[in-house]
Amino acid sequence: MILEPPNSVQKLQMALQAKAKESPGYRFYLLYDKLYRKDVLDFAYRCCKANRGAPGVDQQDFEDIEAYGEERWLGELADTLRRKTYRAGSVRRVGLTVNEAKTRVCHLPSERFDFLGYTFGRCYSAKTGRAYLGTRPSKKSLTRIIGAIHECTDRRTTWQEAEALVSQVNRKLVGWANYFSLGPVSKAYGTIDQYTMYRLRRWLRVKHKERSTGKSRFSNEYLHDELGLVWLCKRTRNLPWATA
Repeated sequence: MILEPPNSVQKLQMALQAKAKESPGYRFYLLYDKLYRKDVLDFAYRCCKANRGAPGVDQQDFEDIEAYGEERWLGELADTLRRKTYRAGSVRRVGLTVNEAKTRVCHLPSERFDFLGYTFGRCYSAKTGRAYLGTRPSKKSLTRIIGAIHECTDRRTTWQEAEALVSQVNRKLVGWANYFSLGPVSKAYGTIDQYTMYRLRRWLRVKHKERSTGKSRFSNEYLHDELGLVWLCKRTRNLPWATA
């Protein structure tokens, strides 16, 4: 069901549409005060009710709100939004708070942020060059896996057989790649592959007292075909978005 917005909301919509069309790159910084306008909240509430919106994390439905008093509920909501103190009911009940030191407002798509090991932000398609919002493994995630590979291939571990070391490295690589398989991962996979081959070749040189660079004796084919080192870049064949 589509509701007709009141005149005041229509004027706001038209003004925003006109500005966006006139200046496509314009960033709307000062819209928060429009969020808690009475007419905007009233219209938003009516739209949600008309669409039979489900309760959120606070488990409040429209019957609860109407029993409490619609005007009163919207007024209190507007007040908390105005003072920037709004928290969902369930969050208030368990006493959860936001860590201000670790919290920041991020403006997409011009900015990026890291979450759960991924970097969220603007990406560009390698095929079309078009921009889109997506994810990629964060720099911290790359640093961690590279650190883990570095530790595994330390010269102090040359007492073990090469096959045993490669098996240990493979478990780390596959575990990392299984988690970081979303978005354009080819570049990250390539970086890890190159570093792993460099470290493993260095480890083999130390173990076998090889003075040369080892690229002939311990070629890429030897590392992958003979020792069984995982090649992450080959995994992207099954990930159509990996090079997107």
